[in-house]
Amino acid sequence: MEQSSHEILGVRPNATERDVRRAYRAMLFELEDKGQSDAEYPVKKARLERAFSECLARAQELDPPDQATEPVPLVATDPKSKLLLRLALGLLGLAALIFGFQWFKSATEDPTGVSPLDSVGMIAALEHDGVGSQVVVFKPDGTKLPSPDYRDGIQDRDLVWRPDGNRLLFVSDRDGSNFNVFRWKPGEEAVEVRSSGRRARSAITYGPEGWPELMNSALVVSGGLVYEYNQRTGQSIQVLPPAGGRTQGNLDEGSGSVSQLEGLYGQIGQAFLRAMWGENRKLLWATMRRETEEVFVINPLTRELNDGRPRAVLAGKSLDFDVAANGTAVLALSDYQFLDPANVPPELLKDGKPVPPFESAVLVYGPDGNSPPFVLCHSIGNQMRLGPPGANGPLGFEEKVGTRFGFATPKFSPDGQFVVFCLTKTEANGNQRGVAIIVFPLTEAAGSPPRMRVAGDVADPSWSPDGRSIAFTVRGPEGNRRIAVMGRDEGDPKIVADSGDFSQPLFSPQWSGGSSQ
Repeated sequence: MEQSSHEILGVRPNATERDVRRAYRAMLFELEDKGQSDAEYPVKKARLERAFSECLARAQELDPPDQATEPVPLVATDPKSKLLLRLALGLLGLAALIFGFQWFKSATEDPTGVSPLDSVGMIAALEHDGVGSQVVVFKPDGTKLPSPDYRDGIQDRDLVWRPDGNRLLFVSDRDGSNFNVFRWKPGEEAVEVRSSGRRARSAITYGPEGWPELMNSALVVSGGLVYEYNQRTGQSIQVLPPAGGRTQGNLDEGSGSVSQLEGLYGQIGQAFLRAMWGENRKLLWATMRRETEEVFVINPLTRELNDGRPRAVLAGKSLDFDVAANGTAVLALSDYQFLDPANVPPELLKDGKPVPPFESAVLVYGPDGNSPPFVLCHSIGNQMRLGPPGANGPLGFEEKVGTRFGFATPKFSPDGQFVVFCLTKTEANGNQRGVAIIVFPLTEAAGSPPRMRVAGDVADPSWSPDGRSIAFTVRGPEGNRRIAVMGRDEGDPKIVADSGDFSQPLFSPQWSGGSSQ
């Protein structure tokens, strides 16, 4: 028996116009949420529209609009009334401006009310003392500012500057519980805890440089899920895995379903390791952990890309990536692994056996993630080669390594024209150790060919805000990791911090407009 229009909408035959419109919007949202991949979508959509039209006509017939009332004029006709109206509108406009300014001020200021920080030329880092790690900052004159409230054994980690350079955020167990998010204004004698709860946080990332609207909004991983974290309020909302859009749950309340992760990512990975925004927040680039490897995953947040479904891209023993302001991603992969060993593409079979296209590589992906990546360089045995497999000869770094090697910690320059990354050596225990820092131009405008800027036991390269200098760590004669800075194109490295053992050196994103060297 065919349903009536009122039965299709789920309303009574005498439903009001308001009831009809409300029911229609709810059903339309549910229908669109399931997507046009549903084979019956056109039929269901047409039936819903027809039912809405018929029910709306019936509701208006039962309760027609009152046409007898004289419409009230929107503009006063009397001169005195016009003057009063203009005065009232002017006062309303002034009030709106004041309210808007106060709202903007409260949205961008910190709740603590502390003044902005002049952090131009500062370098933040983690200092390791053998039992713990502490956030420190070096001023341009070399003065070290240790973060307060540190005790032996505390583990500060995952350090990041806020995009305006006024605060540092990091993850720590300073409050004695699981790792929470903390915030510090260098020079202040207090470190604020900005999250709470039982779940440990990790991998704080902000949007690419040039996205000021994301100043208060970062991404953070907790419980293997990805959350959008507001450092101003301390609140978090789950974004991966998406559940009918964004799950309106708070990680402090223990939301986030493991079944969501298994249902959408069961064949891809078991837990998220790190995530970064893509172009216009239409997608998220992320790495996930699997049994014995890591997987690079594209996560569309709209149905325009891959119908909104996540897609595994590449797998390796070790992965690291960065995202430029235009949404382009660069991936450093070490020790290539097949995504599905049971279904290896024919072109990667040799004599019936799977053969990886390369051992390690640095690849660049376009903003939408749909096009094949461009291979900047790859490794074969103890040789590093430019471009994709079979394209070019060795780059000439094999003499510096003499063994299998990979790539790590790629970083886009602020203008997106260069990538800096570490060339790594595979040690006997299987760990990767940095042996050189490579600067790779991405455009003709960037000029010079790829080159090795410095060799040694190096790690963690990062850019100055003007893109002319690179901070990194290098192991000294005493075995400690020192902080050094070198020019992008030329010049010997300059040691910034000699005494101490450091990691993750990061220039403040503030820039005075002059050279940062």
